[in-house]
Amino acid sequence: MRLVANAGALAVTATAIPNIDIVPLGGSRAWSLLILAAIFGVVNTLIKPLLQAFVLPFIFDTLGGAVIVINSLVLYLLDAIAGNLIHVRGFLSYVLGGLLVYAVALVLENVLGVTPPIPRDDAVARDEEAA
Repeated sequence: MRLVANAGALAVTATAIPNIDIVPLGGSRAWSLLILAAIFGVVNTLIKPLLQAFVLPFIFDTLGGAVIVINSLVLYLLDAIAGNLIHVRGFLSYVLGGLLVYAVALVLENVLGVTPPIPRDDAVARDEEAA
């Protein structure tokens, strides 16, 4: 399901930002999106945590603003790895694309139930039962 969420996020981003293009593979844009989503998932799983660990002090210093740079770098890496399937032109496209991919994937993962729900604290549950 995460693959579907990532593919949807990439499709929305490519549609919304004119300088991001998905190249159809074999005449089908869906195959390109699925391959890109798989590569994006690998980059998010393996490389993004390393980037976050390296810039952790900057994330705190900028109150999370450094995450925008990390998301832009992840999109840049996707473009570098799968450059024949996605074309991103311009620095602003990387920044806006990174933000949009992150936001749309977050929403789609929650809608599709990919992200596990946060378990409730027993004390909160007891307080609600008492009320």
